[in-house]
Amino acid sequence: MRILITGASGFLGYHLVKYLEKRKREITAVYRTRPVQYLAAVGESCDLAVPEQTQALLAKWQPTHIVHCAALTSTATCQREPEMALRDNFLATQNLVEAANKLFREKPFLLLVSTDLVFDGEKGDYSETDTPNPIMVYGRTKRAAEQAVELTYEGDWAIVRSALIYGTPTPFGKGSFLQWLLEDIQRGRCRLFADEFRSPIAVTELCWLIVAVLESGKTGYWHAGGAERLSRYEIGVLAAQAFGLPKNNIQVALLAEEKDLPAPRPKDVSMNITRARTHLGFNPRPLMHNLAELVQTYPWS
Repeated sequence: MRILITGASGFLGYHLVKYLEKRKREITAVYRTRPVQYLAAVGESCDLAVPEQTQALLAKWQPTHIVHCAALTSTATCQREPEMALRDNFLATQNLVEAANKLFREKPFLLLVSTDLVFDGEKGDYSETDTPNPIMVYGRTKRAAEQAVELTYEGDWAIVRSALIYGTPTPFGKGSFLQWLLEDIQRGRCRLFADEFRSPIAVTELCWLIVAVLESGKTGYWHAGGAERLSRYEIGVLAAQAFGLPKNNIQVALLAEEKDLPAPRPKDVSMNITRARTHLGFNPRPLMHNLAELVQTYPWS
């Protein structure tokens, strides 16, 4: 397996490269502007939104597998800069698909990392057969990226829709929502919705699932969520408890009463992971279990 990973300087991309390095895989770690040092992976700069660069990248490395993690993930930035979101989330994916289609050798297995935010949040417990209906720019551009893969890629493909990801920050400061959550609780400026639900997943468990899809060659859509459906407020309380921070620093709020949000937020995008459990043996652990382990490795704990 020659695995090319885009977004290697991002949170998920970095952790995925490190995870695969331990499995002795041949890896090309692709970044746009910020080089990252790895133990064994080879770094390569590429702006995927530029077709010529993307085509040259794939022609040079001839990967057998591609994991496309690169994306503009800030929902607020996407809402404020829709053209940038379209460029980074859809156009980059489209270019990657077209470049992979032009390879003369066997087409690589292409895995796109997508998001639970392709759903509108009106029902929750979303399975792979539910119809996407994104309500924000980020979700719309990621759904367009999904369709670029599903409808135009000529090789085998898989799309892993990830829930909210948490884990240890990278050495160069790229963190997950957990980092910002803990910092806000520390400062006593944490306000969390009790009626907004997600299925938070540890980055290590997401990496496990991605690699399971790659190694099995199983195609189609896969939902990647944690073991529990939790509100933002419940996540905050558990994080405070695990890290020994005062729970009374968290203010409970209601999404239904919020008037001024930087981007629309779906009420419940909890994920149904039955397919991954059944076909891949995916077995994520409860949030509190993972947080207890993270306390030992978190930079400031």
